[in-house]
Amino acid sequence: YLDYLEMREKAGYDLHNGIYAYPRNLGTAHQTMVLETQKTEMDKRLAETEENYPEIRKRFRKLKKKYLYESGGYIIRPAASASEIVMEGRTLHHCVGGDTYLRKHASGRSTILFMRFSDEPNIPYITVEISDDGEIMQWYGAYDKKPNKDKIDQWLKAYLINLKCSHSEQKEIRITTMVG
Repeated sequence: YLDYLEMREKAGYDLHNGIYAYPRNLGTAHQTMVLETQKTEMDKRLAETEENYPEIRKRFRKLKKKYLYESGGYIIRPAASASEIVMEGRTLHHCVGGDTYLRKHASGRSTILFMRFSDEPNIPYITVEISDDGEIMQWYGAYDKKPNKDKIDQWLKAYLINLKCSHSEQKEIRITTMVG
């Protein structure tokens, strides 16, 4: 009961109101306040990350051109915002949403990519960290597991080959344009 009252007070509720002070079902009211408190804290975290890492949004368009790829029922793309990285970590229950990864992605020391099923592009599946020289540093699914490890490893190898070929073609086009 005291935990419930403390959450209500912290959220700015008027505890002189009998409905808030003495709920009919304490268990339900407490659970509602827990969820409300968690949502408030998450909203605050997301706003802070957007404020602290605006570079992530600014870099997205350039990164999307470089890293977006779809093949074999999967799609991979860079993170569009700091809050998206935080939600990825929260949803998959791994550490990608922490400040270390946000700083690395924002500064370009590495890039956070989201791998999804092509038919469910908004549902988190695999998170990939790739170095600035195009090597996979790590990848994980939910709870730091590696689902379909052999298949995903094989797909990521093919992705890297495609990425390097695309990058080489772009260099070749630039060189030809500069010479011609």
